[in-house]
Amino acid sequence: MLKKTIVKLRQNLLRPKEEYPIENIFKTIKIVLAQNKNILNKCSQHDCGRDFDVASAQEIFTPSALNNYGNTSSPFINEYGRVSENMVPFGIVGLQVEGKMSLNNYLEIIKVCLETRNTLIIKPFTQSKTLEVAINLINNILKQTVDFNEIVLTEESLLIDEIDLLIFVGEKTKFKNLNFKNDKIFLGVGQYELYVDEVIDEKMIDFAKNNGIKIYKRKEGVYDEINENGANYCTAIMSGNKERIREFITNIKSSYVLVNMSPALVDNVNLFPEQLLKRKTTIIFE
Repeated sequence: MLKKTIVKLRQNLLRPKEEYPIENIFKTIKIVLAQNKNILNKCSQHDCGRDFDVASAQEIFTPSALNNYGNTSSPFINEYGRVSENMVPFGIVGLQVEGKMSLNNYLEIIKVCLETRNTLIIKPFTQSKTLEVAINLINNILKQTVDFNEIVLTEESLLIDEIDLLIFVGEKTKFKNLNFKNDKIFLGVGQYELYVDEVIDEKMIDFAKNNGIKIYKRKEGVYDEINENGANYCTAIMSGNKERIREFITNIKSSYVLVNMSPALVDNVNLFPEQLLKRKTTIIFE
């Protein structure tokens, strides 16, 4: 069933485009979210026992200054002909979530996929009425232009060849062992590490122990261990030694690096427009 859906999505991608401004799409999404606050609140109360944070969701749909969609340089002539370099979408992007992730994180990923003109298929971790309603509202907006496919929710696995790029949220070990031949991105959102170089704040350590934050202590090769086994999402150091803090910042590969702060303070997804675009060089012989 999903493979048939993808065939239709690919056919839609071949339609003539209007180049409808993404800023207009995002502006309309913000308005529609506010207009449907009551139903979103009811769904959110059912899903997680609290109201839907409309203001936070609206803030997500702000165009990114890092959006490199389109030409990266003007066409030029060389000895072979006319050369043009473009950043283009991957096409069909699958989001497979195998761990707890907030609604805002889903919306952040949707936002990045829309602004890079990728088509998104989502396999959520658990059923969420709020996510379903939010996607339906967004899809009603996308239907008004031929530039975008609708977002697809599915219960089927996305580990299929028809998916051009897979975004995987879950355990890194499972990600490494995925049987998936195309491009893939690992997001460790919601998974944290705390490196205790020296004990400064006992309360922060207790908080880490009680909230599933991985704790590492100073030893030889600790940076390699964190980079290899950690989620590469948000890692914090507890230390008063400026030299070791600089060393930590230089060596840790996580998207977010904090100093003497709880890593759990970060909750936004570490997915950026440039990750969902690929460079294509076109040469026309003249």
